[in-house]
Amino acid sequence: MLWPREEFLTAYNQIKHDSIQHGGCSILILVAMDVDALCASEILTQLLKADFLSFSLVAVHGYDDIQRIGTARFHDEDGMAREDTDLRSIILINCGAIVDVSSLFQLPMVVKCYILDSHRPIHLSNIYNATKQIIVFEDGGNSMEAIPEDGSDLDMDEFDDSSDEECVEHAVKVDSQEVEFEAQEVEITETALEEGVNDAESGETKENGPSSDKTEKRRRREEILRYYRGSYFGAPVATIAFELAQQLNSSHSDLIWYAILGLTKQFLLEQIDMDDYNLLIHFFQDEILTLEPSSTEAGTEFLEGRNLHGNPGTIAQPPTLASNPAYRHEKITFEEEYRFMLYRHWSLYDSMYYSDYIASKLGLYMSPHPRSSQNGNAYVQSGSMGNESALHVWLARMGFSLKRSQQMYMYMPLQMKTQLREKTQELAQDFGLQDLCYGSFQRQYAFQYHQSAADAVYGLQALLEAPASCIMRNLSEQKKRQSQKTSFGGGTSFPHSNLSDLLTFVGQDSASLDATTSAGTMKDDGVIAPQGTEDSLQERSETSSSAPENGFWQQNFIVAHTALSRKSVLSSSLMETGIHIAMEIKQAIVRVGRTILERKLIRRVKHFRYVSLSIPERDQELFWNGNVLTQLSLFLLSMYRASGRWLHDPHSNKRQRTSGDQSEEDQESEKIESAASKQIVPLILITQHPSRQCFLVVGVTCPPSAGQVYRNTLGTAFRLAAEETSGQFRQDGFTSAVMELQIQDIFTFIEQLHNVLDA
Repeated sequence: MLWPREEFLTAYNQIKHDSIQHGGCSILILVAMDVDALCASEILTQLLKADFLSFSLVAVHGYDDIQRIGTARFHDEDGMAREDTDLRSIILINCGAIVDVSSLFQLPMVVKCYILDSHRPIHLSNIYNATKQIIVFEDGGNSMEAIPEDGSDLDMDEFDDSSDEECVEHAVKVDSQEVEFEAQEVEITETALEEGVNDAESGETKENGPSSDKTEKRRRREEILRYYRGSYFGAPVATIAFELAQQLNSSHSDLIWYAILGLTKQFLLEQIDMDDYNLLIHFFQDEILTLEPSSTEAGTEFLEGRNLHGNPGTIAQPPTLASNPAYRHEKITFEEEYRFMLYRHWSLYDSMYYSDYIASKLGLYMSPHPRSSQNGNAYVQSGSMGNESALHVWLARMGFSLKRSQQMYMYMPLQMKTQLREKTQELAQDFGLQDLCYGSFQRQYAFQYHQSAADAVYGLQALLEAPASCIMRNLSEQKKRQSQKTSFGGGTSFPHSNLSDLLTFVGQDSASLDATTSAGTMKDDGVIAPQGTEDSLQERSETSSSAPENGFWQQNFIVAHTALSRKSVLSSSLMETGIHIAMEIKQAIVRVGRTILERKLIRRVKHFRYVSLSIPERDQELFWNGNVLTQLSLFLLSMYRASGRWLHDPHSNKRQRTSGDQSEEDQESEKIESAASKQIVPLILITQHPSRQCFLVVGVTCPPSAGQVYRNTLGTAFRLAAEETSGQFRQDGFTSAVMELQIQDIFTFIEQLHNVLDA
């Protein structure tokens, strides 16, 4: 059932009541592996800790993991359902909404499942759950009028096979046509479409009668298929968790910061519309102003107590460090953030070059990067400059020398930093960089440093998705750069020597999971195993087929969870490591993307474009990740979108015949045909696993301009095409447009996908 946003407090009180009444650890939290889910879980766990409620926190990589956990928790060794479970509440964070949860869990009557998920559309079986055990937190994005009514056919398996295939093909065709026409920006009246539909319905009505069950069943079927038309994202789940904190009167700067990070993650991955993003930015600006302490600004703190005469009142306290205006520890401030990637941790030149926005607007992908190195390290030394590019001209127009621009940003002269914003605003129009900045936030930690929301998201996402070898290599490099005398955690040196030592240290750190949290991984027998031992790591690597090849994703979550808080030197060091890894990932994306563009490897068929990636051996493990491939597709999209190659140009110089030379029907037909020649269609990326005989396929939609979000209709099309291949496939991720296929089925899959979209 959908739980309204204004009544989140009631659902939380139910969780609290069930936990107190039963006692013990009766709350299980399953968290998806992304920054938004990580931040939402941190908000929720802080609320639970404040009420002294015990919980278990487990990261999940796909729905196979969730199903395995449910089987271990709610079934005995013989596979029979059992009611004697300690659980009372299961909380799914950024997972579970788009599937029928009752098919994943055979929930005992005493257990309720709460879903906080930004993936859409919500499965109708979760909305109309008969037992009221599945509760979906609503974000207010959909009205009940847009949701089909309850019925016995919510699973869409109550129809004949012939009508089922016909309706599915019709829905997919309508979806592809909608995306094409929106991208073309061609004005097509809906009159003809409505007339065609009405004629078909009237003809069918005449044949079968107005009360025909077949007609009603078809209408119902198409209504449900229209509701499931493509996947998209709702409000960030971290903002939903923050809404709950507000209703509990427990909001503070840490929780606001986590919610901002969840919002920023959706913005950077183009999962949220620009208008919706700006609305939430204004909302958080108001929240930050609400939490500003007025007494601290005055320079004197007042505490309740008794004065010298013994009467109740306020006692003026001497100014402290916190009352110093220069001391702004953990203060969150709004700022216009540059679209330069990680420029505070990189050189100004590199941050501009590796920015999708700057590179696409200035056409930097056409010339090789003069400072690229063979090992792809983010910390290469300055080399000789190659041919001039638009970036060189832009820097010269601003008065910044290349030598100074290639320095680390923190070491740049203060005068250059001061002039940067003025110069960029002055010259932005000349270089087509009108949207060079966007609204965001940054946080200051004492007198040490500022951290922007975008930098934190890049670092955390890198820690969540990078393979173990990449993380450990960066930790080793960071250890070499640090002084041997630097101490961590009260004099203990930071143990980078091996993975198990690092994880043991993470588990003991005060900023990581506390004693009330049981963070572990589900083994095949369903027991939550402790982290940080070589045996558990080796055992999971051998037994868990759904995990990545190195079996490191549970440790990824613990490391990222520790880095999120930045309450200790260890967490700050891990965040810096994540930022360095994000630089490496971005450099690898640009290397592969430039190869695709220079060799023109993207192939076009009628309804989509696709490219089969040839990844260098050093980067193969890195690119076996749906999120990394999505970032690569966004890079390619931004390049082609800025160049106009994938867009229909309404101001084309091609001679058009006048109305006197052709009829109105011919004019309309030629207009549509001309638009179809340069329409934006979905982009599909295909990469082969370095060791297993399978391919990873990722599909994204291609809006005509940045800031727009379209529904991704490829998830259903992938499943239908894979079923036609009669081979083995796996669509286990929380994003539907990601699939694994056997290597021998890939060509048949592409052919069948074309047939499905052309149905």
